[in-house]
Amino acid sequence: MSKNYLNEDNLQIAMTEYKNLSVDKVVKTQYNDRVGTVSQVYDNEHGNGEQVYAVVDNPDQQPSEVEEVTVLFRGSAGPDKVLTEDFRNDWLENDLPLALRISAKNHPNYSQNYDHSSAQLKAASKALKTIMKTYPNAKVNLYGHSLGSMNAQYAMANLSKKALSRVNSAHIYNGPNIYSLLSDEQQEKVDAIKGKIYNYADPKDMISMVGRDISQGSEGAVGVVYYVDSQSKGFADQHMTLGYALDKEGKIKVLNTIETAALNKVYTGMETYQQLKASLSSGGLTGHEQVYLDYSQASVIAASLGTIAQEAYEQTKAIRDEAVAEAEDVWEDIKRRPFSVTHLTDEEIMAIYAEEGVTYESVVGEVTDYFDKKVKTAQELAEAFSRLSQEIETGMQAILAEDATLAGEIVQWTSGT
Repeated sequence: MSKNYLNEDNLQIAMTEYKNLSVDKVVKTQYNDRVGTVSQVYDNEHGNGEQVYAVVDNPDQQPSEVEEVTVLFRGSAGPDKVLTEDFRNDWLENDLPLALRISAKNHPNYSQNYDHSSAQLKAASKALKTIMKTYPNAKVNLYGHSLGSMNAQYAMANLSKKALSRVNSAHIYNGPNIYSLLSDEQQEKVDAIKGKIYNYADPKDMISMVGRDISQGSEGAVGVVYYVDSQSKGFADQHMTLGYALDKEGKIKVLNTIETAALNKVYTGMETYQQLKASLSSGGLTGHEQVYLDYSQASVIAASLGTIAQEAYEQTKAIRDEAVAEAEDVWEDIKRRPFSVTHLTDEEIMAIYAEEGVTYESVVGEVTDYFDKKVKTAQELAEAFSRLSQEIETGMQAILAEDATLAGEIVQWTSGT
């Protein structure tokens, strides 16, 4: 009996890669949502074990008219297939060697600026290129889990810059970080679309954490990394994402420090800027285009960091309130006199406490003062970023008031006309 994965749209699509897929097969999630129809299958074409599927909405449509393609990269064969060629290709020829190569990145003899991929990763890359050639005008959405995640990471890194612009999004789950296996050029390519790649890693899953350091966030990784705030499961279930949970907004619950959350917001926010820059710079930038790009970039960064600063302020204030409440409880416990003294009055006992430095001020006041300073600093930072965002916007509006031509061009750029 199969287990249900988390009911989150992109994860559900990704895990359809483990279904029995073939050409003309209609792909549906575990919750009966239609993904599309399989139009192409690349299954161990030359003995390398890749399994890549193209899924389109209407398989009868002319390839040149297809606007969007879903590409599924299947993960490793399960333990029930231990005696099969699939298991040998996935685990012995790919998973284990790649894990060793990732782990060896700090070895003095490790080759830098070199493609350390495997035959399966190269085959998966070739499959993606063929799919994109078949559908020359389509945007592509990539999905992969485990080894499928590694295949997707490498396939994107191996695309041409023109093809990269057709990657609409990538959602990958519980796969090792292959960034160190890529050449400098390949790293630059995935960095160029970092905000489009949603890379989920479960800290409780040892396979997810190969090549990762949670303190580094998304640095030195393919895509924006979201560390999942997961429930503890057994080894296999943990790896298969069954520890995932939803947050109050219906998204995958993640563990994000303020620092990594700030960077992730900037990465994703800058994606729109990068797309606009690519479209405007094809024939060289005019003065007006440069002004608007500078404004867009500054707005994204200020707004993203402003949001994080506000969250940091609210979090600091909540910590302050909790700490002060706990200090008040401690002071009340002190006043209750947890020992029996019959010959001293309450005032005399409190005087003895005071002689030893135990007063309301030392127990509660000092804690309050300490955290109030932290809250004030956080509030000032949040207000500073808010003012910066407003100043950027006010400055741009002043420029537009003086330059009607630029104002008209911006309407065209932002409307896509």
